[in-house]
Amino acid sequence: VLEQRRGRWAPIGFPWIIYQDRVQTGGTSHYDVRQVNALAVSDTGIPRRTGTINSEHPAWSPNGLDYVWSESNIVNSSHAIYRTVPNGLIALRNVRDANSPTWSPDALRIVFDEFTLGTGGLPNATQIWVMNATDGGNPVQLTTTGSNFAPYWSPDGTKIVFTRYDGSQYDLWVMDANGGNQVNLTNTPGSHETSASWRWNLQTRHLCFG
Repeated sequence: VLEQRRGRWAPIGFPWIIYQDRVQTGGTSHYDVRQVNALAVSDTGIPRRTGTINSEHPAWSPNGLDYVWSESNIVNSSHAIYRTVPNGLIALRNVRDANSPTWSPDALRIVFDEFTLGTGGLPNATQIWVMNATDGGNPVQLTTTGSNFAPYWSPDGTKIVFTRYDGSQYDLWVMDANGGNQVNLTNTPGSHETSASWRWNLQTRHLCFG
């Protein structure tokens, strides 16, 4: 075993965990997304198409029946977003550098970050987007200022918390689900606050982060 990380429990009632598994194939290594039964300690992997693909950032659907993840091409570092369906998998967002997908609590939308070409004088940067969870339709860009990534929904689906890099430091921000009312939550000079390891607290609405 080279490396296993980003383990995610399925919603309550399911004994499954999804995670990233780094494996060696010939002289190269790549990541697979795998699913393990926490009770039986047995696992399965999603279908692979080529040896140049990394499967990363898995996230469960609210009902625990499907999951979404991003795939990166080892050769050119481009990303795409996929989800499982009863008969296999489908591509939701097959454009360059779509990453870090997360399902909304109502299962209708997926928030993600994507390298975005700037318009109206804005620079190229990673921005937060949302799209339909069923087919990837109706993509909407939510952020335009700075570089924004690693989004995550609040439990009630009304807010999205994310990391913003302003050119000098990383801070946590929160916004409405439609991109409005963007508020800086952390701003500690000389310190980088990111969403590498945090979740919304259902009772107190507090966040943990690294």
